This record gives sequence, structure tokens and C-alpha cells, in this order.
Amino acid sequence: MRDYAQPTHTATFLAAWPATITGGAYEFHWRTPRSRKLEAINSGIRQLGFHWYRNLIDTSLLTVANQWTYTLPVTVQWNTIPKIEIQIATDTTLVGYPYVNGNLWNWTIRPTTNDSGVTSYTLQFGSLPPPGRTIRLFGEVNYGDLVADADVLPLDTNSAGIATEWLYSWAMYMLQRWESVRQPMNNTQWLEQQASALLKEASDIRDRFSSLPTATRIVTPGAGDGQWPGGIGDDPEYLAAFRTLH
Repeated sequence: MRDYAQPTHTATFLAAWPATITGGAYEFHWRTPRSRKLEAINSGIRQLGFHWYRNLIDTSLLTVANQWTYTLPVTVQWNTIPKIEIQIATDTTLVGYPYVNGNLWNWTIRPTTNDSGVTSYTLQFGSLPPPGRTIRLFGEVNYGDLVADADVLPLDTNSAGIATEWLYSWAMYMLQRWESVRQPMNNTQWLEQQASALLKEASDIRDRFSSLPTATRIVTPGAGDGQWPGGIGDDPEYLAAFRTLH
């Protein structure tokens, strides 16, 4: 673009466009193309699920007679599943009848990644649940990349504000990093200083306001570890009620 007149909202370009603009909304990116800005935002979105995860309840699985394993929905970007419940009453007149904790059936989640890099999750029961019952999964899930302008990032009310601030700080840091790579060696010092300041700001926001790890069940051998009674395993949940050990 060669010139822009604010009073008349008129943009003058160095070369003629291949077609006449008759309507719609258009964006002008002076230095960084839209695709690069979008990638910087998506870089941060891929980390959101570890710090400001999205809680999800899935009820798409139904127990089947003599079936011990179930594949979790592949359309969901699962992070962790701290809890499952099993339907204990199928009478349609019992509105809101409670489910029972799935620990009674000794469940575990097994992630696997195939040769194509596709990760799937399998729910394994150690005791056979009754057939024809809904499985209720309480999961923490990641976020998908943004593509179109109309795409929405489904942040919950409590974390939306602070997570968005972190996301913008991280995106600006990534843009500064990429810009410094494009510049001659003697012109990068200021850009690197700016990138360092943005990284510190993003890290401070993440460390101060990110969600705490969800507490999980304490596992005893043969009860809640997906193994038969008497078996032992190397699951760290034997030792602590939290996801990570410190």
C-alpha cells in the first residue's frame, strides 16, 4: 500500500488489484502477514490446555456386554481424565438419578500413538461393568488451532481474561523472535531485548495464574489401577493423590 487517507478512508496501492472490490471487510497488515500472526496465537493455544485446561463431560460411550475396553472419542483432544462414572439406573422416569464412581470397576486410561502420529485413548476396565449403561467421562481437554476469523476459543469464564492476556503476550514474544531472525546481526539487539521482556511477562502471568493440577484418586493395588487383585504396577498414583510428584 502506498498511501492511506484517514478522512475518506481511502487506500492507494502501488499496483492495481486483479478485481474490483465491491464490499466486505478487509485487513491491512503492514509488516507481518495474517498467517504468521495466526501461527503465533496458535503457538500459545497449544499450551493453554496445560495451564488453563477446559473441563469437559462426555457421555457418548455405552457399556456393552462382555466388553472390557472402549476407545474414547477421537474428536476430543484429551489431556487427562481424572474421573469417570457409570450409570446405575436406566429408568427414564428417574430424572437426574446419580451415577456411581467408576473406581468400583477398576478403570485406567491407556494412550497410544500409531506410526502416523495419531494418538488414541483406550478406557480399560479391570472389572466388567454392567451392559447398557452410560459412561460419564470427566476430562480435561486441550484447544484446537484457530483457522477462520469466526473461530471461537472456548475458554471458561474464570480463566478467559487472564488466559487471553497470557496468549497475547506469548504471541507477541513469538513475533518478536521471528522478526529478530530476519534482521542483520547488528540490528537484533533491541528486538531480542523486547522478546526477552515479553517472555518474562508471559511466564509471570502463567506462573501466577495458571490452574492447579487436579487432584486424582489414591490408588491401591488391584483397586483403581486397571489390574487384577494382587497385581502391582509402577503407576506413581500409588504414592500420591496428585498428578505430579514434587
